[in-house]
Amino acid sequence: MRNTFTFPHNPMASGKGKTPIADAYEQVQTALSAYQGLLVAALGDDAETYELACASVAMGRENVGIAFSVKDHRVYVLVTDDGRPDMHYLPTWLLDLAKYLTEALRTFVVPDQGSEFTYWSDSERGRFIAYKFKMADSPTSIVPAGTAPKESGKTMQKYDLHAKRRQLSAIENAVVSLNYGRMSPCAAAAIVSGGAAALVAGPVFQLGLTVAFGTGAATVVLAYVFSKFPKSWAEVVDKRLENYEPVDHEAYAKLHERTKAYGGLELRAMFEWLDSENAAVQMCKPVRLDGSGKRFMSKDVSGNREPHE
Repeated sequence: MRNTFTFPHNPMASGKGKTPIADAYEQVQTALSAYQGLLVAALGDDAETYELACASVAMGRENVGIAFSVKDHRVYVLVTDDGRPDMHYLPTWLLDLAKYLTEALRTFVVPDQGSEFTYWSDSERGRFIAYKFKMADSPTSIVPAGTAPKESGKTMQKYDLHAKRRQLSAIENAVVSLNYGRMSPCAAAAIVSGGAAALVAGPVFQLGLTVAFGTGAATVVLAYVFSKFPKSWAEVVDKRLENYEPVDHEAYAKLHERTKAYGGLELRAMFEWLDSENAAVQMCKPVRLDGSGKRFMSKDVSGNREPHE
């Protein structure tokens, strides 16, 4: 076994006098020990290539075992037999679990089993269901969510910090426009161009209402077809996200993985990322200019104060 760790959760106290953290830690360690034995018993020497995690709560079940191998691009989820879903809902349940694994492992995970249950068991630990998944994007390394240290209090040049805030604000405005279904930049530009063309043909050249209307309509169509402006707010968001260099790299990577798993932009994921990135940017501090202001600070300004009556 190369590594063991946990996916954190806010546990409730057991009422036995232990703190919630100590209570949960004991349960997790017991579960990890059981899962290690099951993994070795089921996979033999291949178990050495697997890392093992214990999720305090996953899909409504407590202390779920998650074993994954970057070498084999394989994931096993171990759940007690009493947590077996109804066979009729198994495909949907597996897809939901795959989504959870995608977010937890930060790589695209998909189900890789049929409708039959596979059991791992021994006389000491009882019987567990082993659900099988695969890593569809064949990653070369895995850094599960919550296990990488976050950077905080970064310093940034004042100009860069202001530019970062403007860039993030532009992304947020585009996401809000997408959420409310506002007119795309291309459509807005086409309508403005058509209105201008109609005014020129009508009041300026006095070509008549019909000609002015036709000219305006034709201009709208041509401007929309040949304009270089984005034809949807989704396109705007896509381009701005691609060009953005994040402060919170973990949240940005999570957004990337959720977008891949969803198959496109997802409003909820984008709003959650915006909250995380805005918080990270707010924590950034402009670079302090060492040694600046010494002459000014040493100046006597007491005579510049207005006397009090």
